[in-house]
Amino acid sequence: MDLFPQIETTRLLLRKIRRDDVAALVKYANNEKVTRHFDNFPFPYGEADAVLRIAYVVKGFENKSRYVFAIESKEEKELIGEISLHFFDPTKKKVQLGFWIGESFWNQGLATEAAKAVTQFAFETLNVEVVFASCYLDNHAAEMVLHKLGMTKHRVSRSEIVYQLPLKASIL
Repeated sequence: MDLFPQIETTRLLLRKIRRDDVAALVKYANNEKVTRHFDNFPFPYGEADAVLRIAYVVKGFENKSRYVFAIESKEEKELIGEISLHFFDPTKKKVQLGFWIGESFWNQGLATEAAKAVTQFAFETLNVEVVFASCYLDNHAAEMVLHKLGMTKHRVSRSEIVYQLPLKASIL
């Protein structure tokens, strides 16, 4: 796939992250309640971090190691978060799902809406066999999203829970 895909849902546009997303990235990612759940997001999160993030995202798509979509609210008409698929398996049959949403958009079902669409894209377009995700033990909101996708607990450690959704179990 040479062109970055675009996915539309009822309330969202999942699209390529652009340079003009820097201000929105800073606006929503510069929040400790958001960044505390991610190892690769600093706090405070500034413009330089957003520029580096966009370069990381673009490089990942170019080398086919990840798809990182901007979650754009159709109502707000700006990036309000990200959702991503990361390949760690050289066969590209297993992919890790990751996501975050700006705090002012929590508890509206937007992460679930985006996750369902991206998971369907992973199975139907990328032909993966397993989608997995992990979250910290105290990230109950992420756990709820993963449960709504039909994922089941695969492994629990001292700090995180890993969920998995094989293609055959997909409810999409």
